[in-house]
Amino acid sequence: MATWLPLQELRDFVDNQKAADAPWLQDACDNACAKVESLCGPVALTIITNELVEIHGTHEACLNFPVNNTLGVTAITEFRTGIALPLTDWFWDGQLLMRRDKFPAWRDLLVTYQAGYYDATVQTPVVPTWARSMAKHIAQQELRTMGRFRTSGSTDPVGFYVPKVALEIGADYLLLPRTN
Repeated sequence: MATWLPLQELRDFVDNQKAADAPWLQDACDNACAKVESLCGPVALTIITNELVEIHGTHEACLNFPVNNTLGVTAITEFRTGIALPLTDWFWDGQLLMRRDKFPAWRDLLVTYQAGYYDATVQTPVVPTWARSMAKHIAQQELRTMGRFRTSGSTDPVGFYVPKVALEIGADYLLLPRTN
C-alpha cells in the first residue's frame, strides 16, 4: 500500500513544521492512507484478478471493491468449470454485479475488474480530494491520541477512532458490508 498523502500536506493541516516530528507524522500519513483504503477500497487504480464471488441463487452479487467505470469488469468466468461468460449479460454499479436478465445464477464466479479512483502511473497523479481530506482527518486524530494512550517508552501502535467528519467526507465511497 502506497502513501498517497504528502507529508507536507499533513504538516500544513496539523500546523506542525518541527523536523523532529517527521517520523510521527509519516507514520500518521501511512496509517491514515491504510485506513482510508480499508474503509473505501483501493484509492489508486488497481486490477483485481479472479476475485471469487459467491453466488447464492440470486441475480446479483457484491464485489469486494467498487468497479472503476473507465475499464470496468474485464472478465467473468464460472469458478468450477472455467467457462467464460459474456460480459454483455452483466452490468455493474459500484460493488454490485448483476445479471441483465435478472435470472438467478447458481455457480460461483471469478471476476476480473479495475478498482480505484486515480491513476498513480501518470507523471502528475491527482488523488481525489475526498480521499486526501479523509486521510488528513484520520491522521490528525491519530496524532491527538498517540501521546495520550501510548505507554512510556513504547513504540507499539496505538488504536484510535476514525473521526466522524472523515466518515462523512467519504460517505459516498465507503465499502458495502459483505453479507455473503
